[in-house]
Amino acid sequence: AADAGISELALGVATSGGTATLDKDAYHRKLAALGSDLGADSGPDFAAFKAKTLLSQWDETFALLAETFLHPAMPAAELDIRKARQIATLRREQEDPDASLNLLVNASVFKGHPFANRPIGTEASVSTLTVDAARAYLGKLRESHRLLFVTVGDVEPGHVIEKVKGAFGDLPH
Repeated sequence: AADAGISELALGVATSGGTATLDKDAYHRKLAALGSDLGADSGPDFAAFKAKTLLSQWDETFALLAETFLHPAMPAAELDIRKARQIATLRREQEDPDASLNLLVNASVFKGHPFANRPIGTEASVSTLTVDAARAYLGKLRESHRLLFVTVGDVEPGHVIEKVKGAFGDLPH
């Protein structure tokens, strides 16, 4: 409960703040030039980095996805922006009757279960999250036994396997 919301925050900053070699602006310019999208999603029991691209740009987009996952820049300013947005979303839930009802149902159904800690967190938990906590969370995701790579489209399977092994094959188990 203390770090509820870390998944959504860390993934959001990683996929929007640039990489170790590309600052935020250069990162987004490269995505735009490729015609690709990178994003992330999290749920109570999963975290996902996602990419969408044209087949002709698959290799370059995959390389950028791998760099985003392995070496995100995680700028403190981007974390602050994302944190403020996440807290604003949480506050809006309190103002919307349907969203408030969903919160009550979630709290009732999952009381005492890890799923009671929603991926978006709470205002109290999100407000205390730091860049170091986000980096530590992402570090835990970089263990090979936690990873599943899925490709959808007309991409040669052998090529995908080669690229995935090259990018992620040395991660610790």
